[in-house]
Amino acid sequence: MKKILVNAGMVIILITVGLSGCFGENSLSEEEKKFVGSWVAYNEEAGYGHITFFSNKTCNLVGEINNWKVENQKIIFWEQDSNVQSWYTYSFSYNNTMLTLRDVVNGIISVWLKYTPK
Repeated sequence: MKKILVNAGMVIILITVGLSGCFGENSLSEEEKKFVGSWVAYNEEAGYGHITFFSNKTCNLVGEINNWKVENQKIIFWEQDSNVQSWYTYSFSYNNTMLTLRDVVNGIISVWLKYTPK
């Protein structure tokens, strides 16, 4: 009887560990995964800052914590305590290491390079 309980306990642990991989970053689409990481400004319109996208769909946008999502080929940002949204079209180039954002409202284009520590 004790052996059956131990085996059942091991099965439950294996199932729990296996299913834990179904949450978190795996809930991102392949397109959203391209954003995750740190990006540094490349052109003057982007300023001299950085963006870090996290897999929980928050980001540090030049020192401010925001939410983000990808929808209809656009990326949308909004502050955590606000419903005001900023919409951008986006494109990736150079093997997903360059991100170009175009503000939907004013057309300003900013270019960002993926930061990869050496």
